[in-house]
Amino acid sequence: MWIGGMGFRRNKSNGVATDVNLEQKLDFITEGLKASVFYSFNSSNEYMKEYPLDYLFGYYLNPADSTWSRYTNWQVLDNDTPQPKLVTTRSENLQSAGRSVYYKGQLDYARSFGRHNVTGVGVFSRRQYRGISSFPSYEENWVARGTYNYNEKYLFEASVAYTGSEKFAPGLRFGTFPSFAVGWVGSEENFWKDKMAWFNYFKTRFSWGMVGSDAGIARWLYISEYSSGSESQGFGYPMTWYPSIQEGTIPVTNATWETAVKANLGFEMGFFQNQVTLNVDLYDEHRNDILQTRRSVPSWVGVTSISGNSGETKAHGIETELGYNHSFSRDFTIQLRGIMSVNESRVVSYDEPDAKPQNISLEGKPVGVAQRMGGYTPASAIQDGGFYQSFDELFMWPLASGPKPIVGDFKYIDYNGDGFVNDLDRIVPRNPYVPAFTWGANLAAIYKNLTMRIDFYGIGSTTYAMRQGGMFYLYPFTQNKDNAMTAQANHWTPDNRDAEWPAVHSMATDQYNYLGNEFSIVDGRYTRLKNVALSYRLESSRLHKVGIRQMDLTLTGTNLATWTPFKLGGDPEGFNSGVDFGAYPMMKRFTFEVRMTF
Repeated sequence: MWIGGMGFRRNKSNGVATDVNLEQKLDFITEGLKASVFYSFNSSNEYMKEYPLDYLFGYYLNPADSTWSRYTNWQVLDNDTPQPKLVTTRSENLQSAGRSVYYKGQLDYARSFGRHNVTGVGVFSRRQYRGISSFPSYEENWVARGTYNYNEKYLFEASVAYTGSEKFAPGLRFGTFPSFAVGWVGSEENFWKDKMAWFNYFKTRFSWGMVGSDAGIARWLYISEYSSGSESQGFGYPMTWYPSIQEGTIPVTNATWETAVKANLGFEMGFFQNQVTLNVDLYDEHRNDILQTRRSVPSWVGVTSISGNSGETKAHGIETELGYNHSFSRDFTIQLRGIMSVNESRVVSYDEPDAKPQNISLEGKPVGVAQRMGGYTPASAIQDGGFYQSFDELFMWPLASGPKPIVGDFKYIDYNGDGFVNDLDRIVPRNPYVPAFTWGANLAAIYKNLTMRIDFYGIGSTTYAMRQGGMFYLYPFTQNKDNAMTAQANHWTPDNRDAEWPAVHSMATDQYNYLGNEFSIVDGRYTRLKNVALSYRLESSRLHKVGIRQMDLTLTGTNLATWTPFKLGGDPEGFNSGVDFGAYPMMKRFTFEVRMTF
């Protein structure tokens, strides 16, 4: 792997993967019963060796006289030093290693008694994993599931999982997680077939279940730790210095599983012999006992962090799918399919100081926004009140710290009214970070051997925050680069006061507008013509003579058009969602495929 012009790394790995599976039918005990055991052993090691360069050169072409000059990586002019050679004496080091053992025992039962159909499954499994110089980790699962249906008309399923994790204290390591589902195929009823022949298929189903998670939870959270302190103490004369010992993270002896309770209600429908189909799913989810660092603990307690199962979130939504499939003749068929999803989520409970203002509190915010309220690129922003239109206005609005504003810059709203503009004035955008609305559409037309397919995809009701208020991408001439976008020509001037961009600064990296404001929260909606494919199938006696039964020719265009309100964007499905520095440009791709069947 090449590493930024300074040489390369060579990685090599080896591993062993072994799986053994044995299965035995037990019909001599009872019909439909079988047992199986599974064992898996996996081991891997990865080594890395570097071949660096001690220094490198960069070349510069002077456009005035077309002469070249050469600089070191310390920006020193050097036209004489020979090119360096790769250093090959570095040793090869072990980078990672791991070994896992997994074994499972399972009983399966499936049998029909007339119109009564019964199945059952029982599973026990255990996994052990160990990395380099680490204590092995363990997980254990006991699962049971049973299903029953009567004539494929009345459906029932129930299951329970008893799951263990070594991350929790003894007595709290195992959690019990039940679930059940019921269903009814109404179109199998005689009264349905007699009265509603046009409504040929109807199924309704409901499911409820609880699942547990220990993902992201630190190991041995319930054990107290002491470590060497950074300070020392002196005693006696002459002075003798002694190291200090400090208490680490406060143990959480009652930490337990994070749980999610999920419910789903679904309907599946078919009309006119399934020429028209409609599927609707409504879901609801509540997550409880989310392990989080308690933010309400004051600093004078003297500990860096205390964790607890105090977080709670909720989410709900609806997903629909509508389809149409009709053959107008033996040679011509139309197929249409549309999918739509709407969702919403909120943080119900989060441990925070009681005095924390509502506008910067996580409680009540969409989950995707709450996860990005702090850090490098928060998903919240300071409201602006338009542009400073005169010199007098510079003295009438509260100011933020940092560079001073000029006429044409944003003026900011002091949300909490304390006379200052800072992070306490941030509010969240109207639309969440995670798209609240997504949709897709597929269209196909088939005429004899010719087929045309068109796919659309889009998202709505979403916004993205640009890094550091758009410092790297949003404003012209950023990072001392001599470039600007065409759209940025609509900036504030005395003759263009109702502009889209603020005034242009001579020092683009040192301006008042870089504060994380609502201008840097951009609209993330887009609609994309994702695929257009035209294919033709050739079948002829000439092809048969050379052993080719059929030949399919397909021309496909990908990402042919994208409509988005953000004028500076790259690919919305690419890096940084296409709205920031490093965004990949929108790429169209055409492929021609020839597939032969012999």
